[in-house]
Amino acid sequence: MKILPAVIATIILQLSVIGIAHWDAEPVQVSLTNKQTLKQAPDEVFEKETETIGDIIVESAPHEPAVDAEESLDEKVDVSTLKVPEPATSFSTNDLFKQVSLSASLNDQANLLLDEVTNDNLVEYEVKSGDTLSSIWKATCGDTEGMYEVVEAMKNAGVSHKQIKAGEVLKLKLSADKTVEELTKELKEGKKLILTRNEASYDHEIVHPVIEEKKITASGTIFHSLFESASRNEVTADVVDHLVDLFGGRIEFSRDLQPGDRFSVVYHERHCDDGTKLSAGPIQSASIVTGGKLLAVIRYEDAKGNVRYYDENGEPIGNYFLRYPVKFTRISSVFTKNRFHPVLKRSRPHNGVDFAAPTGTPVRSVADGVVVKAGYMGGGGNTVKIKHTGRYSTAYLHLSRITSGLKPGMRVKRGEVIGKVGSTGLATGPHLHYSLYDHGRYVDPMKAELPKMPEDQKPIPNKLLQAKMEMLKAHHEELQLASMPEKAISSLQS
Repeated sequence: MKILPAVIATIILQLSVIGIAHWDAEPVQVSLTNKQTLKQAPDEVFEKETETIGDIIVESAPHEPAVDAEESLDEKVDVSTLKVPEPATSFSTNDLFKQVSLSASLNDQANLLLDEVTNDNLVEYEVKSGDTLSSIWKATCGDTEGMYEVVEAMKNAGVSHKQIKAGEVLKLKLSADKTVEELTKELKEGKKLILTRNEASYDHEIVHPVIEEKKITASGTIFHSLFESASRNEVTADVVDHLVDLFGGRIEFSRDLQPGDRFSVVYHERHCDDGTKLSAGPIQSASIVTGGKLLAVIRYEDAKGNVRYYDENGEPIGNYFLRYPVKFTRISSVFTKNRFHPVLKRSRPHNGVDFAAPTGTPVRSVADGVVVKAGYMGGGGNTVKIKHTGRYSTAYLHLSRITSGLKPGMRVKRGEVIGKVGSTGLATGPHLHYSLYDHGRYVDPMKAELPKMPEDQKPIPNKLLQAKMEMLKAHHEELQLASMPEKAISSLQS
C-alpha cells in the first residue's frame, strides 16, 4: 500500500516539469566580440572540460557551482554585445501555463485517488433491524470468510455475537482483498472490544476508558409529577427511575405526591475522557418533602464494600421487592373488585394493576425467585409467573415476548428483564398486567406492605447520617425560600 502513493507522486513530478525541461535542454550560444578563454572549474565538479575560442557553448552540468563574473573571463566583456538566440523549439508563455494547469489537474486526480485508497479500507457499518453478523459480513466483505474466527474471538473475550443491536456502529478495517483486519465494537460503560487479525485467527482486547465524575445536586418543586419536575431540572431518566425504586416502598407516586411537594437528589454525572456520556452513578442521597414530612434515603458503603441505603432515622431501607415491574410509566387500570372489561364487555374483578407502556418496554422481576410458568396462557397471552418466597408470587401478562431461554425452574434476580411489554391475549393495546399474590391470594401491588431486606449490615454511622440530613434539609430550605414572595422572605430575615 505504501508503494502506490510514491509511484503517483513520481508521475506527477515528471509531468509537471515537461515544459521546463524542454526549455532548459537546449544549449545557449553566446557570441563574444573578442577572442576569449573561459577558465575551467576543477575536474571533480564538471564531468568534461569546456574550452573554446570565439563562440562558446555553455552546457548545463550537475552540481554546477556559482562562478564570479570577474573570474569567468580573462578580459572584461561588453554585456550589450552578447546575443542569446531563440530556443530551437518555440515555447510560449501560454504553453507553459497549459503545462502547469495539466500538472495541477493530474495532482488533484492523484490526491483523490490517494484518498480513495486510504479511506476505502475503513468501513463504519450502522446495524439495521434484522441484521446478523452473517448479513453484515456479506454486505461489507462479500462473503463470510473469517466470520467464524471473529465469533470465536468474541466468545473468548466474553462477548456474544448476538449482542449486536440495531443502531450501533461497527468499525471494520479491511485489506485490499476485503479481509477484515480489525473490528471495533462499542460495549457498555464506554468500553470497546477490538479484534485484530493474526496469522490464523483474531486477537481480542477490551479497552477500558478513563471515566470522569462530577457531583450533581438537583432539586425542584413538584407541580404535575416527579418525572416532569426532575426533567425540568435536567435530571436524567435513569436517576429518576432509581429515585422511584428507593422511595417506592413508602410513596405511591401516582397518588401520594401533591403540587408544591419538593425533591432533592445528589448523584454523580459520568463521562469518558473523550466526552462520551455514560449513565449516572448511584444516588448518594435524596429526599422528598410531601405532606409536610421529609423522607430521605442515604447511601452508605461499609469497610467490606457492602452498600445499603438508610432512611432519615438511620433505619435500613430498600425492600427487596421493587414496587414497579417496569420503569415507572403510567397506571392505566388499578386493582379493583369490579371493572368493566373492554374486550369481554362485562364487569369482572381486575386482580392486578395495568401499566401503560410502549410495545417492547423491558419488564423486570420485582424480586429474586424461581420461574413457575413461562408461555402462552389464554387471555393473559404471553405470561411469566415467579415464586419469590413461600409467601409471595408475581405474574406478568400480555407480554409481546418472553426473554429467550426463560423456562420454569430457572432462577431470576431482582431487576432482571424477563420479557417485553405487548398486547397478546385479551388486550386492546400494549400494556403490562401485573399481579401480586400473598399466600396464593390476589393483593393490590400498590398497597401491599412489601418485605424488607435482611438485616445483615451494621447501622450507618450517626455522624454521617446527621451530616447528610443537614445537607438535605438545607436544600429544601433554599427551595422554599426561592418559591416565596420577596416580602415574605424579608419578614423572615428581620
